Amino acid sequence: METMTLKTAANKYDVKLSTLRLMCLRGTVKSTKPGKHRYVTLTEMDRVFKGVVAEVPKGKRASK
Repeated sequence: METMTLKTAANKYDVKLSTLRLMCLRGTVKSTKPGKHRYVTLTEMDRVFKGVVAEVPKGKRASK
């Protein structure tokens, strides 16, 4: 499975890096962080940014 850093994914999918980070932290985009950097799969990015966006699970929304 092909993985890429958030920076690479943000550039490829024309999304702000800060937005993608927040989506990962909220669980909207599934990601892994085996070390210093966070990674997403090409399949996951296609799922989210090509029309099939998952709802944010209840209790996972940012508080004000």
